[in-house]
Amino acid sequence: WFRDHPDSKHYWRELTPEEKKRLFPEKPKRKPLCTIPDEYVKRSVRPDKQSHLMEYLSRIIDPLVLEGLILEYRIGVTKAKETIFFQIDKDGRCRTGKVMKYNPVTGRRIKDEKTPSKITWVHSLLKKQVVLKQDWELTQCLFGEHLLSEYPDSKVALV
Repeated sequence: WFRDHPDSKHYWRELTPEEKKRLFPEKPKRKPLCTIPDEYVKRSVRPDKQSHLMEYLSRIIDPLVLEGLILEYRIGVTKAKETIFFQIDKDGRCRTGKVMKYNPVTGRRIKDEKTPSKITWVHSLLKKQVVLKQDWELTQCLFGEHLLSEYPDSKVALV
């Protein structure tokens, strides 16, 4: 514009460093994304060892279908038969896992306040075990996000 209008140059002046900082602030540097090592996901996704929720579901869903769902959604199980819903992003990185207790007879989530650790998170457990650093920071994604690229034409419901 100034090349085409040389007589207008007197309206233009160089910005001071303070003005540049104020008008064009530096973008804050992003922290590196914290993730859970994949070995913990692989170790806990075990169709051969069912959580209490999967025990219940195996009575109403074909066992082969249930096994496929466990593997596809990468649903894990703890030693105490709790269900782990891993949050795996579109790039296959595990952000965390929500560990939940279910009643094996009714299939309902245990919400009793007297029940210890009815809901916990994989990253919290790994921090306590000093597997993850204390400054490890959670950045959540949607449960099942890793399936979006595999099924690009499917409908998605958020609940």
